[in-house]
Amino acid sequence: MKISLENLHTYAATRPAGYEAEVLAVATITEGIAEISDADFKRIHSVSVPKEPPQLPSLPTMAANLAQATAAHLAGGLQKRTDEEALAIMDQFCKPCEFFIPDSSRCSKCGCFLAVKTSWKSAHCPVNKW
Repeated sequence: MKISLENLHTYAATRPAGYEAEVLAVATITEGIAEISDADFKRIHSVSVPKEPPQLPSLPTMAANLAQATAAHLAGGLQKRTDEEALAIMDQFCKPCEFFIPDSSRCSKCGCFLAVKTSWKSAHCPVNKW
């Protein structure tokens, strides 16, 4: 792959720190053009592309989900799981799930705060994992 040093610098600004230096370390530079093997490019690029963080649903969708879950919780007599049961659900099902947002312990599918949702006996996973 060939890329001008100017374009590499511009592109590297959108990548994590150290990307440009890592490319330049394995590239051959000739007349302002960096040439890098496809294998090196794929290796560097695959570890430097940040994973898109999960996005929460829209506010109206989260509000509707909260209203539905609260109504079910009220209809169920406000029954709660023990702390141990709620933690077991989080550990077994939520944390390994592709919809789990670790920074906030929320579900990106429904938008719920999972510490609360897993504690309500009437609550369930939006993708039926628990």
